[in-house]
This record gives sequence, C-alpha cells and structure tokens, in this order.
Amino acid sequence: MKNTIIVESKNDKQFFEAICKEISLNAEIEFVAFDDKEGQRGLSEETLKNSLQSAFLEVRKKPIGKIGIILVNTTKQNSITL
Repeated sequence: MKNTIIVESKNDKQFFEAICKEISLNAEIEFVAFDDKEGQRGLSEETLKNSLQSAFLEVRKKPIGKIGIILVNTTKQNSITL
C-alpha cells in the first residue's frame, strides 16, 4: 500500500517529489495534486472543498496506507476551516 499526500498544485507536487528524492526517502509515497486554476493562489473556501472532494475520489480508487494533505498559505487572508 502506498501512502498518499494531496497537495495544492502541480508545482507543489513536483517540489515535494524532489524533496523526497533528495533525501532518499524510500517510502512509497504518491502525491496527488488538485488543480489550482493554472497557478492562481487564494482559493475560495467553496473551490477548495470541491477540489479536495475530487482529489479524494481519485485517491479512493486504489488502496492506501495513510493520507495527508499539504496546503500552502501564500496569502495574509484568514485560514479556511474544513
């Protein structure tokens, strides 16, 4: 079983994959990116919830060990509660 980490964008996915490779992390980790509207930051609460639901549907298609979510807050807005 793979461990799965959901990240906000394709750039974040590539970044975390590179970190895992750099530190020679041998764990089976799959990174799943949900679309961030071509790199635009500051997702609305509704868009974030819809995007996460889509990502969870994709992840559920295969057996997983553990799941994590990484969201990068690049704005000074209030945090979003899920």
